[in-house]
Amino acid sequence: MTKLLDKNMAILKRRHVQVHVAVSGAADDPRIRVSGSRGGAPVPEIAQEGGAISVHSRYDPVTEAARFIAGIEPGHFNLFIVFGFGFAYHLAELLERISGDAVVLVLEQSAAMIRSAIAHRDLSTLLADERLHILVDPTEDGLADILRGKSTYRVSFLTHRGSFQIAPSYYSNLHRIAKSYLSAKEVNIATLAKFERTWGANIARNAGMFVD
Repeated sequence: MTKLLDKNMAILKRRHVQVHVAVSGAADDPRIRVSGSRGGAPVPEIAQEGGAISVHSRYDPVTEAARFIAGIEPGHFNLFIVFGFGFAYHLAELLERISGDAVVLVLEQSAAMIRSAIAHRDLSTLLADERLHILVDPTEDGLADILRGKSTYRVSFLTHRGSFQIAPSYYSNLHRIAKSYLSAKEVNIATLAKFERTWGANIARNAGMFVD
């Protein structure tokens, strides 16, 4: 487990600096319990009052991820905003299916969850993929920064069910913020496209008066 963690952390440090800082400083979350699925793949559960929530399928998380990603049409989008990192089975499947110039932005609440994932799975290939970007518990400003310049992208919002079950209010709010930001940018671009000639002509005609 230590070797896996070190290997994955080295890639985080190189490619995802802010995530590396967050994960390095994250305390272990005693609610996260990891067991093997029927096929042996590690699956985290979150202990809660009244039971536990399995973040991925206890039987076959890989097949579950394939079915989840099969529900989208990757050729129609070039920006995928994914709510929830989990143990990244769904992210590996998504990166396998999308085009080489697409962007995958993952929003995860818990640095401890990412730490557990990279301690139990070899995610070096996934983490090294240039298309992958990860934000841990992002602020509105942080989310706006990474979405800046992407308002013309064709966006698909993907909510990982297991992650959502852990913190439904949190991920619903993130979805609202991201969608609101991109929608506002689309409106601004449409406004500019409609009026830029009129504005340019008026500025040119009025410039002489300002000089005088």
